[in-house]
Amino acid sequence: WIDQTTGFIKKYTNEKNIRFDIKTYTSSELAAADKTRFDIAFVDIEMPKIDGLTLISILQKRNPHIAIFVVTFYGCYLDEAMDLNAFRFIVKPIESERFFRGMDAAIRNYKKLSRKLTLDYADETYSIFSTDIIYVTTQNDHVQIVTDDRQYVAAGRLKEWFEKLSVYPYFSVPHHSYIVNLNYVSYFNRREIFMKNKKQVYRIPVSQRGYPTFKTDYYSFVGNGG
Repeated sequence: WIDQTTGFIKKYTNEKNIRFDIKTYTSSELAAADKTRFDIAFVDIEMPKIDGLTLISILQKRNPHIAIFVVTFYGCYLDEAMDLNAFRFIVKPIESERFFRGMDAAIRNYKKLSRKLTLDYADETYSIFSTDIIYVTTQNDHVQIVTDDRQYVAAGRLKEWFEKLSVYPYFSVPHHSYIVNLNYVSYFNRREIFMKNKKQVYRIPVSQRGYPTFKTDYYSFVGNGG
């Protein structure tokens, strides 16, 4: 089914003129060991050592917005897959029409949650995805935006940036000088937030006034499954 799914994805990308980076694994252990934050994943339920349901949980911890397609011969796993907020449940052999409908829905969901933002400063212009932002902080008359890959300087006040980012359900303001992406929060208390990506840990201050709102935002975010 791996070759069939890969073929469907390639056909889909050619027809829709969309570029995907595709990774395939013949072992759930290899997939679990890869630290990549996938946006879409096709997971077989019945696998040795690490079963598909466990692998789904691992993938969702790295990217709460991932669209999981559960692939299996058996419908008995449907309830467990739905409990883990699987995006689609596909029974083998895979039907191309159902596959393409599911991909259309996954792409619509991805575009809704992750859109490109334009950063302007001096004579430089960049485009980044909202989901790649770890945090934004104020810096004199501009802002600094920290992402998985690098740090950017952008024009605008922090308040203006929060207005831009408030349309996404995963940003919060724990301090008057910071906007944080809740996807990257690993721990927090009344004084600081620990944010972690694959490279390092960031410590963000929490203000007395900002803590109650941030805590509410975080638990709402976690309660909604990201």
